[in-house]
Amino acid sequence: MNKIKIYLAGPDVFLKNASLVLKKKKELCEKYGFIGLSPLDNEIENFENGKRATGTIIKFANQDLIKQSDVIIANLNSFRGFEPDSGTCFECGYADALGKLVYGYTSGSTLNMISRYQKYGHTISSSENITTDELGNSIENFGFPLNLMIAGGNNLIFSTFEDCLEDLYQKKLTLK
Repeated sequence: MNKIKIYLAGPDVFLKNASLVLKKKKELCEKYGFIGLSPLDNEIENFENGKRATGTIIKFANQDLIKQSDVIIANLNSFRGFEPDSGTCFECGYADALGKLVYGYTSGSTLNMISRYQKYGHTISSSENITTDELGNSIENFGFPLNLMIAGGNNLIFSTFEDCLEDLYQKKLTLK
């Protein structure tokens, strides 16, 4: 039987110690009998065509890794603001569209959007089953910790990366 391949999505690639963080995640994958695929596995050397061309090469290389994977596990913690990294959200949507199982983790996984909003010190108002922020924009109230497009459907949200691995291991998913 082939080992399950997991694409490791998230803003971890931007950390000062990105290589170490992703190496440890790959080691955890191995501990559970999986293979971790990191965006840093791509060897991008073509910088001579400029930043935009290089960015496009990176995007397609990461999409290729997602295609090779069976599952995606995404770091959905807030990054540079209240919401998850936009690139990570794209990767989750891309994987979902390909029919991949999408796991995510966020330290606020037990909170709904309204509670998360309040936790970060924002003011909310409620009237007639509509909750709004201080600008009057509605806040989703479906019980998910993140936007329904990320947390809804078959997507699974946990508190930690290892929680995702444990759930996947317990399900003993097999490849078709």
